Amino acid sequence: MNIKECIDRVDSVKPNSYSEEDKVRWLSYLDATIFNDIVKTHEPECKDTPTEFTGYDADHMNVKLLAAPPYDELYVAYLKMRIDEENGETARYNNSAMAYNAYYADFAKWYNRTHMPLGVRYVDYFGGGNDYAISVLK
Repeated sequence: MNIKECIDRVDSVKPNSYSEEDKVRWLSYLDATIFNDIVKTHEPECKDTPTEFTGYDADHMNVKLLAAPPYDELYVAYLKMRIDEENGETARYNNSAMAYNAYYADFAKWYNRTHMPLGVRYVDYFGGGNDYAISVLK
């Protein structure tokens, strides 16, 4: 999902008065968090994988967000949560936050299952192919 698609989906199901600029800024914050807390803590997918996240602005409306389907629902849930928070709607915010946190946790678990963490090596201490993960933090 790209930024424009995400904003359009949220606006169609949750009418609001927040600008596109606000929503792009919120999505940029979320992807910066995902990049720093999840992506950068794992081996890069390929040699061309960026090492820094530079953020989004109005010129990036067609840029794909970091979490691919089916995990991209976390962006819709995040924008709904931010709208509820900014509106001071505590009960709705709590419900939206629970949904967002579940989507975020699902994405983080998937990423951890499918990408090798940095600073981990496998050592066969006792032979016989029984490997143990050893954390070697950098």
